[in-house]
Amino acid sequence: MPLRLILLACAVAPFVGCGMFKKDTSGARFQVERQQLINRVNAEMQLKQELELANRELNEKLAEAEKEVARYAMQGGGNPSVQQPQLEQLAAQSPSLTYSRQERLARFQDDIAFAPGQAELDAAGRASLDQLVGLMQQPHAQGSRVVIASEGNDASGQSRVELGAGRAAAVAAYLRQRGLTEENFGGLSITGGPAAPGSGRVALYLAEPNAPVIASQLGTSLFR
Repeated sequence: MPLRLILLACAVAPFVGCGMFKKDTSGARFQVERQQLINRVNAEMQLKQELELANRELNEKLAEAEKEVARYAMQGGGNPSVQQPQLEQLAAQSPSLTYSRQERLARFQDDIAFAPGQAELDAAGRASLDQLVGLMQQPHAQGSRVVIASEGNDASGQSRVELGAGRAAAVAAYLRQRGLTEENFGGLSITGGPAAPGSGRVALYLAEPNAPVIASQLGTSLFR
């Protein structure tokens, strides 16, 4: 080989592998990096959409759960011992009723008064019974039953029980006239103890639909 060619080869040897003689790959690398960036952005956007959808679904479920908790709390938390009976809810809305959880009864505040030794209803008594019938038509009173507690202690001798029964019968008859049926009566109590002046009255209660019936044979016959 001529000496001149050898010297020329030695002179250019240091530049072998440098950019001057190397194929330009910067454009291809840019395209690769650009595509990687696009893929990463697309993946992040998809993840964001999925997270937004999941968050929306969770919020909807949370709102529904809060509604369920509110309904659950209104029912006493599902514990029968603390559930609020429907008559207790009615009594909370009506000053005419006082509810006893122990007895599961709501007492009507207006006792039906009778004249001494008499078993006839007067106008005031009928007005009170009309009010009771109105309460029984309320949603929270649906299925409730009337319990009649009658006193005849203002009479003398054996007529006390008879007087108490007569007063209970008068109340039951009037309530039947106002639309109540036998299913609307839940029991009867007649007091015929020692004479007690001024005790000629009938107390009225509302019993829960699932409360035990307190009817005796005497009470059943009165309501037929």
